[in-house]
Amino acid sequence: MVAELACSHAACGQALRAAGTRASAGLAGEAAAAVERALDAGQRVGIDELAASLYTSRSRLCAVFKAETGESLGNYMRRRRMERAQDLLADSSLSIAQIAELLGFPQQAAFAQAFKAANGCSATVWRGRHR
Repeated sequence: MVAELACSHAACGQALRAAGTRASAGLAGEAAAAVERALDAGQRVGIDELAASLYTSRSRLCAVFKAETGESLGNYMRRRRMERAQDLLADSSLSIAQIAELLGFPQQAAFAQAFKAANGCSATVWRGRHR
C-alpha cells in the first residue's frame, strides 16, 4: 500500500511538471505571437505591457520565455523589429522615416541608431545592398 501511494504521488508530480511545461510553452508562444501582432499593427509593445496582457508577471514571462526559447524576451523583441525593418527596406518603397514610424520608433534617429547597432551599417546602406 505504501509503495502504491508513493508511486501515485510520483505520477502526480510528473503530471504536474508536464502540465507546467505545456503552460510555459504556451506562454512563450503567446508572447511571441503578441510581439508579431504588435509589429503588424505598427505598435511598440514593452515587456511590462506584454506581461500584463498575458496576466503574468514580468519576471515569470521573461524566465519562461528564456527557458523555452533560449533567447531573452527583450532580445527577441529587438531582433524581430530589426528583421521586420530589413524586410521593409528590401521589399517596399517606404521611406526610412515611414519604416521607423511603422515599427513604433519615436524618432527616425532612434531607428537609425538601433538599426546600425544591430546590422553594422545604416538603413540606407543596407537597403542599397539588398534591393
